[in-house]
Formats: sequence, C-alpha cells, structure tokens
Amino acid sequence: MAVSGGSDSDIVLDICQKVDKNNKTQYIWCNTGLEYEATKEHIKYLEDKYDVDIQELKPIKTIPACCKEYGQPFLSKYISECITRLQRHGFQWEDDTFDNLKEKYPGTISALKWWCKALIDDKDPKYEDAKQYVPKTFTVFDTKTGEEAVPYEIALREDWARDLMYIGMRGFAILENGKLILTDECGKFDFCPDGRFEVKWDVRESD
Repeated sequence: MAVSGGSDSDIVLDICQKVDKNNKTQYIWCNTGLEYEATKEHIKYLEDKYDVDIQELKPIKTIPACCKEYGQPFLSKYISECITRLQRHGFQWEDDTFDNLKEKYPGTISALKWWCKALIDDKDPKYEDAKQYVPKTFTVFDTKTGEEAVPYEIALREDWARDLMYIGMRGFAILENGKLILTDECGKFDFCPDGRFEVKWDVRESD
C-alpha cells in the first residue's frame, strides 16, 4: 500500500492495520526529494504509532531533471482541477476580463475566478466595470514574528488550526464579513484568532 502522508492514506493505513491480522500488508512511501520535513516526521509518526515499517522509495530521475525534460508540474491539486475544468469547456486561455470570460464560458465561474486571480462578487456594483479594476491582493503577516505568515507552519504548529491538512494548504482568504480564514486543499478552513495576523492590502487601479 502506498502511503503519502496525507489524510486519505492515513485512513486506509488505519483500516488495514485493523483488518490485516496476519500483517501481510506492505507499506511504501515515495520520497520525491521535495517533501516537507513535516511529511517525513509524519511518516515516522505513523511507523511508531502502528509499529510498521514504511519502505522509502526514491525516483530514478530527480524532480529538477523531470522539470527540465517535461516542464513544470502543477502547483496544487486545486490549480490542476481549475485547469481541467477550463479545458473541458474549450477554454482558449484568453487574457480578458472576468465579466467577458464568464459570458463566453458559462459553467466555469470558480475556475475563471482562479484564472483571473479574483474572487469577485457578481452582485457588487463596484465590479460592474471590470476593465477598470485590477483585483485586490493582500499579504498576511505573523504578528509574533513580523514576517509573512507561512500557512503550513501555522497549521502544523498551532492548536486552533490542527484539523487542517498542513501538507496541502491553499492559504489565507477573507470572507465577505471581513473575517480572515486559513484554508486547505481538502476544502476545510478555520477562523484565524483576532489579532493573530496583520493583513496588508495591495489595491491597484488600471490607467
């Protein structure tokens, strides 16, 4: 059985250990060479918890070599999903406004929002003229260190965010009510404690 260190394989491993009374199941972990230290620690944690040996496998060809030969991989499962959805609708990767694209490609709104790098509320009148607006971006700073906050470090080390999948983080987002949340690629999120982070906005308008 392949173990990635993610939630799905953790659950399957747990089931296997409960039903495999004769210990016939072999476990492997594919170390790509770009794994987080937290992932390695979690694999070791699983070995200790279930008293199993998870065999480590390494690739024949390194990640840098693969990138040079085949191109860059997707940054996340979320981005991969957005690209797949757009491809299914015949998207031509146009550099156009969100309002124009959603008319041309109905049924791909969430993927188009990623492509346009904006989470736009269509009912908000301030977005009626999308050509005159460049989406708001923001940076989240850790008030304890003064440095830019690192989502996976927060999810790994702070109790309020422990239910998030720290090895697959999407990052910070701001709800319509102004609340800051931390999200993972599984769709889960936690509200950030008041005062824990500082948000600095970058709002630019086109000429």
